[in-house]
Amino acid sequence: MGAIEQFEQALDTVLRDACLTSGDMLRLIRAAKRWDAVFATKLAEFGDAGVHAIDGAHTISGWLQTRARLTPSEAGRLGRRAAFIRDCPATASRWLDGVVSTDRVDRIDIARRNTRDNPGFALLEPKLIDVAMHGDIHELKVTLARWRDAVDNERQADPRTLTVDEEHDHGEYLKISETFAGMGVVDAMFSRENREQILLAIERETDRLHHHDDTRTMDQQRADAFTSIIRAYNSQNIHLGVNQPHISIHCDIASWTGERIAGIFETSRGTHLCRETVMRLACNATISVITHDGNTIPLNMYRAERTFTKAQRRALEYRDRVCRFPGCQHTARYTEAHHVNWWELGGETNLDNAILVCYRHHRLVHDHGWTIRIDSNADVHWYQQDGTHHSTSHPHPPPT
Repeated sequence: MGAIEQFEQALDTVLRDACLTSGDMLRLIRAAKRWDAVFATKLAEFGDAGVHAIDGAHTISGWLQTRARLTPSEAGRLGRRAAFIRDCPATASRWLDGVVSTDRVDRIDIARRNTRDNPGFALLEPKLIDVAMHGDIHELKVTLARWRDAVDNERQADPRTLTVDEEHDHGEYLKISETFAGMGVVDAMFSRENREQILLAIERETDRLHHHDDTRTMDQQRADAFTSIIRAYNSQNIHLGVNQPHISIHCDIASWTGERIAGIFETSRGTHLCRETVMRLACNATISVITHDGNTIPLNMYRAERTFTKAQRRALEYRDRVCRFPGCQHTARYTEAHHVNWWELGGETNLDNAILVCYRHHRLVHDHGWTIRIDSNADVHWYQQDGTHHSTSHPHPPPT
């Protein structure tokens, strides 16, 4: 008999035992702490082995949601614990012994991730273990808060710091410039109050998007979070019944129709975009595509009828609820309306030809060659670049 079968039998035995003493209950509580740590350890090993990828899941969190039917918050919490037990072995060992509770481990992990000071955490960890084992929860909260404040004060120490009046009256600015490669460079200064608001928003979005096997640096993850916030803000215009920001794209006819592979698409600001990016933007932004012949004489202007109306958007949100890529749990707020049969290729702007997809999976279709088919039941079938069927997602209307 395997260890898991024995564990299941032991649970049944405990459940049938109706005469537990206080000592038995204390032992059971300690065993519950140990089980949380054991599960986190095995989940980390499961993720490191890449077993979840066999089932088509990109992350452990996604696997837990699709296969174990956990909620996004439950899956995220378990994934963070698995990462913690791998990254912080000293605290993890006391957790595995059952002398540190799971709730206190979670509090330490939240502070560690929010503070993002791994060297400082390594120095402070023995003290945190001692407080977690022998102190009350208030003492642990105070210790973690003092550590965060110390790190913040150290990062704020800068001889160029302005006075409060100068900071509010003259110190704030934001400049966005472009490199030769077309990348954007941001240079900005904000008041203390506004800086805290910006950092809080970015930290929350970074935590929401983060998964434990993400190999990107924190700077790269924060950049992703910042652009995600901007996209979410722009998409709110749909809910308000207002068109999204208008973009004018200039191109020649051969590039627009796809006859020219390396076509040129240029915005009114002079920014060059590839055709796939223009097609993806055209799904939701208000686009005017102005085609030119060889003499740059306008021949036609494709108006913004391609965009979905406010009522259509509400109907899509009611039907889909989340991104329609199987296992993705991005809510409707973070999705874009996509034409399954592309508008420029004759697709219609109606519900039978529309799905909600998040930014990442929208790019999967437009930039990476995946294809989609939607049937009469609004089931969405996803196909990889080589035409192989990947999986199918079903609509999620709210229960009546």
